[in-house]
Amino acid sequence: MLYSCSHIFIYIFQRFNFVGFCFSLGEYHLDLIVENGAVPVIVPRVAGVHKLLESFKPIHGVLLCEGEDIDPSLYESEISSLSPQELDEIRKTHASDTAIDKEKDSIEFALAKLCLEQNIPYLGICRGSQVKYPLR
Repeated sequence: MLYSCSHIFIYIFQRFNFVGFCFSLGEYHLDLIVENGAVPVIVPRVAGVHKLLESFKPIHGVLLCEGEDIDPSLYESEISSLSPQELDEIRKTHASDTAIDKEKDSIEFALAKLCLEQNIPYLGICRGSQVKYPLR
């Protein structure tokens, strides 16, 4: 299906703010998208939304930002050389860095996979730049 539209739509994922226990999105990123003539489309952080991404059209770009650590099980080849004791020691040493949000992982991975499959421009900031790695 062809879409006729004069606007560029940039999809950005709504993240969970552990400090305030609320859903949030950096206004800074939204402002930058708008200032550059595009329309930010916020992908809601709700269960199952990753199954609906194909219906989000048109997608001209995706921006994934900071957040919690990616589930280490997604890097199986990376962690397989570490013993369980070594992994536990890493988790203890970096306790604040070990929060995992599997729902966020599934949604962001689905967005990144869609970008790779359909050649959609993708910008990852911090955690967002790491999301594509396990998909390779």
